[in-house]
Amino acid sequence: MYEADSERMALEAYPGFAVRQLLSVSGRVSYKNDATKKQTPARADMRRRIVQVLMDEGVNGIRLRGDALLVASLVEDGSGDRLDAVLCALQAAWGWRRRSDNFGLPETMDPVEGWIVSVPSA
Repeated sequence: MYEADSERMALEAYPGFAVRQLLSVSGRVSYKNDATKKQTPARADMRRRIVQVLMDEGVNGIRLRGDALLVASLVEDGSGDRLDAVLCALQAAWGWRRRSDNFGLPETMDPVEGWIVSVPSA
């Protein structure tokens, strides 16, 4: 992190990390792949599960709202790019809600390494 303009803030998001927190699992969760041949029904089911959790339960008061078109768009995108964008926005919203408390970032974080904005389990 580089202090140059106190009016700007960059928050680092990591969708895979958010997915593991949302589903309360450790290790990798396979929900996407850039190779069309590897975009399996199982991965689509995982995307559907992730979207359902985001819509039904949300995280700390942040829920995804949308219609069937949005859900279909997120589930049918086998690359996962759309769902990743939603997950990053969720992480940014979580941090923004904590802007008066260092954006939810620990005070003791290494400024050279930075920190991924967390989205703890609901």
